[in-house]
Amino acid sequence: MKREIKKFKRDVLYFLFLGVMKVTGLLSRGVALKVGEFAGRLAFHCLRKLQKRTIGNLTMAFNGEKSRREILELARNVFANLGKNALEASVLNRRPPEEINRIITIRGEERLEEGFKKGKGVIYITAHLGSWELMAAYYALKGNHPVNVIARSVYDERINRILLKFRSRYGVRTILRGRARKGESIAASTKEILRVLRRNELLGVLIDQHIKGIDWVPVTFLGMPTTAPSGAVSLALASQAEVFFGYTYRGEDNRHYIVAERVGELTRSEDRTRDILTNTSLFTRLIEEKVREFPSQWVWIHDRWGKYRRREIAASQEL
Repeated sequence: MKREIKKFKRDVLYFLFLGVMKVTGLLSRGVALKVGEFAGRLAFHCLRKLQKRTIGNLTMAFNGEKSRREILELARNVFANLGKNALEASVLNRRPPEEINRIITIRGEERLEEGFKKGKGVIYITAHLGSWELMAAYYALKGNHPVNVIARSVYDERINRILLKFRSRYGVRTILRGRARKGESIAASTKEILRVLRRNELLGVLIDQHIKGIDWVPVTFLGMPTTAPSGAVSLALASQAEVFFGYTYRGEDNRHYIVAERVGELTRSEDRTRDILTNTSLFTRLIEEKVREFPSQWVWIHDRWGKYRRREIAASQEL
């Protein structure tokens, strides 16, 4: 019975998702952003589980720094930004791919190009901040170097296919953890990923979420213990690829700003286990700095701290 109820809910969400995409795809970008912001704020009140998790995460991260009122307003803005991202992507999906060039400004592109001159590829560390999908699309459209992203499947295979097609129309190749989707992605494997780097391509890796079933190391993120994927560091240590940290954020003018920064030399010693921990902690600190700078644009709805969050927050999230 529970399985049937779960399937029914997924079907409802999927067809609602399709309907929203078709309707909003006909809107102008400006109108879609306003509708998306309204929809996000409405979702904040309707999706109680995600609402409580978001408020709980923000409360832990900004304990003593922000008032209860500030936390609630920030939580609403998190949902508003997610709504804007979703509806904006729906509009862009019906426009020529090059349309995104009109709404994106990049800083540090020359540094990124310098990284490719070594000929060993670039590992591009990033986070679920701003509109990260558009960041990958922008790099792919530039056509200077092929763009690959390591991703995981979402819970619904139908929505997963939509995401894969969105990336592929811009030229972004998806390397999925687990099995591949015919014609749209390839399965993640160390050999294939190393081949990407040997071809001097860009490999985008998101490392800001708690993900089960992959290699991880303990880290501290926003003052609280959690874990972070260690695969990106392992690849960096095993290859001679240049390592960059990149992020994107939405400005007050609703333009997207992309920033690329070279990480520099990684810690390398005879203790590989310690090197992986040290460098993963470094990447995590870089992400933390930007999350603090643009707190309303990170995905606080994710259960980043797992049991630790639930144990510490308990009932303090009631509105």
